Amino acid sequence: MGGLVNLTRDFDVAKKCIDANILGTLNLLEATRGHAPKLFIYVSTEEVYGDASIPYKEETSLTHPPSPYAMTKLAGEHICSMYGKYFGFSVLILRVSTMYGPGETEKRFIPSIIMKALHGKEIPLNSGKKLRDYIFVEDVVDALLACLDWSDRKNSAIVNIGGGKSYTLKSVVEKIVKLCQSTSSIRYGAFPDRVLESDVWNMDITRAKKILHWVPKTPLEAGLLKTIEYYKDK
Repeated sequence: MGGLVNLTRDFDVAKKCIDANILGTLNLLEATRGHAPKLFIYVSTEEVYGDASIPYKEETSLTHPPSPYAMTKLAGEHICSMYGKYFGFSVLILRVSTMYGPGETEKRFIPSIIMKALHGKEIPLNSGKKLRDYIFVEDVVDALLACLDWSDRKNSAIVNIGGGKSYTLKSVVEKIVKLCQSTSSIRYGAFPDRVLESDVWNMDITRAKKILHWVPKTPLEAGLLKTIEYYKDK
C-alpha cells in the first residue's frame, strides 16, 4: 500500500515517484521472495488507463499513463508480474479508482473541499466537468481482505476496484457543501483543468465481482458523511 501519491503532471516529482513506487516496490519484493510467498497483492491505480475507452476493462483497455505517478505505478505492476513468474508466486494487481475517506491528507481533493466548507470559505474549482469514479476507503479494505480468500492461486490477475459509477467534480463539491450545511460559495473556472487528464474515469468491476466476490457497499453520500464527521473533529 505504501507509495508516493502525487497526481501532478509536473516532472519535478518524477524521481520521487521512481524512488517510492518503483524502488520501494522492488525492495518489498526482494524482502518477500525469500519467504516463499504464495500471493503478493499490489495496489495500483485507475490512472494507468489514462485516456483509454470507458469503462476501463482489465482485459481490453490499453494503458496510457499520463503522469509520473501513473507511469511508476504501471512499472510497479510489471515488476510484480515479473517477480511472480520468476519466483513462482501469484500476483493480484488491484487498480483502484479515486479513493477517499477518513484519514486522508487534507491536501487531497475531497478533504480540502470539506475543510473549506466546514469553515465557510470560498471554494475555488476548475470547470468541474470532469467525471471521476469514487470509492470509499472501507470498501477498498474489504477488497483487500477478499484477496486473501482468492481461490485461484495458480494464476495472477489484474482487478479493477471502483465504485461502479462516476460523478462530476461539480456534483461532488456541491454535495459536500450541502452535507456540511455550509455557506461556502463555489468559484468555477478559478484555475484550469489538469492537462493530459481524461475527462472521464470509470471502472468496469465485473472481474472483481466474479473472482473476489466483492462489490462496493458505500454510496457516495454515505461515504462523504462519514468523512465529514471525521474532519469536523480536526
